[in-house]
Amino acid sequence: MVVLIQPKWPQTLADLQACLSAPLGSCTSCQGRSKTKPTCKNPISKNSRERISSVVLDILDSGSLSSAARHLERLASLVLCRRWHQKQAADKTAEWERRIREFLELKGDGEQEGGKGEAKAESEGRRSRTATVSVKATGSYVAKPSNTGRLSVADGVDLKPVMEKRLLSLVVKHETVKEEDDEYKPRLESIPFNPLPSKTAIYPSPVKKPTVHTFTPYYQRPLSTREINIAIIEKLLAPEEKAVGTGYIYGYKLPKAHTTALGTDTDRMIKIGYTKNCKRRMQEWQSKCHYIPDVVFAPPALHYIKLEKVVHLHLANERRWDMKCAGCRAENGKTTNHKEFFEVDAEKARAVVGMWAAWADLRPFDQEGRLTAYWAARLDALDLDDDGCWDKFVLAKGKTKKAGSKLVADGGVA
Repeated sequence: MVVLIQPKWPQTLADLQACLSAPLGSCTSCQGRSKTKPTCKNPISKNSRERISSVVLDILDSGSLSSAARHLERLASLVLCRRWHQKQAADKTAEWERRIREFLELKGDGEQEGGKGEAKAESEGRRSRTATVSVKATGSYVAKPSNTGRLSVADGVDLKPVMEKRLLSLVVKHETVKEEDDEYKPRLESIPFNPLPSKTAIYPSPVKKPTVHTFTPYYQRPLSTREINIAIIEKLLAPEEKAVGTGYIYGYKLPKAHTTALGTDTDRMIKIGYTKNCKRRMQEWQSKCHYIPDVVFAPPALHYIKLEKVVHLHLANERRWDMKCAGCRAENGKTTNHKEFFEVDAEKARAVVGMWAAWADLRPFDQEGRLTAYWAARLDALDLDDDGCWDKFVLAKGKTKKAGSKLVADGGVA
C-alpha cells in the first residue's frame, strides 16, 4: 500500500547548496556569468560574505518558495560582485526559483518499475504535490488528511526515511528501502505543508535611492592666488607618481533630480577625475553611487594623472566635499565622502581641463617625467600674484629659431 506525504523543504546547508547549485558555505567570489568564464570569480566584499550565512538560515526557515522569494533576492545580490554583475540579480533569483521547483518535483528511483499502483501514486503526487514512501503491509491501514492540512497515519505504519530527493514515488514493497541515513526516522507531523503559489507573487518595488547631497568647502578657508600658484608649480616640478601615458580627464554632472541639502539644483556641481577607460569608469560610479553620471567633457590627455591634480589645484577655491553620499550609504550602510566635486560652471571647468590637456600635447616633460629646461625657465618668470598667469604660461608661444633645416621652438623638441 502507499502513504502520501508532503514534500520536505531543504533543511540543511548541504540541501540548499545542492538545490541551488551554489557554494553558499564557502562563497568568496562572484557567481555572475562572464563572457569567457562560467562565473565571474571576482572577490565579493567582506560585508557580503558575512551576511550570506544569515540569509541562508532565513531561506531554510522559510519552508516554502513564496516565503523564501525575498530572501533569494537578497542572497542573489550578496553572491554577485558590486562592480559588474548586480544587474544579474533578477536572473539569478529566477534561476534559483526554477531549481527549487525542479527540486521539489523530482521523481524517486522506484518509478522505473511498472504497475497500476505506481501510475496511481504518480498521478496523486502531481495533484497534491506529495511524495510516496513504502510501508509494511500489516493490515488495512490507510493515510487520511488531518485538519491542519498535513497527513496523519494510523498506528502500525512503519515509515522509511525520506531521501534527499524530496518527491519520491516508490513501489509498495515488503523489503526495506536503503537510505543514506538509517538512523533518521522523520515523523509526518514534522513535515510542513507549503504548496507552491498558483501564480507568480508580486513584490513591491525597491525604495528609490535618496537624491540629496550635502556639499561643504574642501579647504577650511579660501586660498590666495599666490598659494594656489605655488601649489601648482610644486605639482608640475614633482616627479611622475605613475607611468606616463594617454588617458582622460573627465567631468560629469549629477542627474537633474538630485538636489543640495539647501534644496537647490546641482547643475554647477562638477565631479572631475581621471581614467584610462571613461565608459568603464562611469559604470563603476553608477554601480557605487546608484545614479547615472551626466558626462560633460572627457578630453584625452598625456600625463593625465599629474594634470588631473593640477586642474584640482587650479580650481582649489571651487572644490567641494560631497559628504555622506546617499547612494553609497544605501548600498553598504557605511559613510562615504567624495572629495572631487567643484562648484563651477561646466564651461569654465571644460576650459581649464582643455587648456592643460592642450599644454601636455606640447611635450613639456622628458622621458623621466620631469619638466624640460625650457618650461622650468618659464615657471621662474611667472607672476605668482596674477590669477591669469597660467593662461599666459600655457598658451603663449615661444620664439622659434632655425636649427639646421628644422624650426625648433625655444627649449622644445624638433
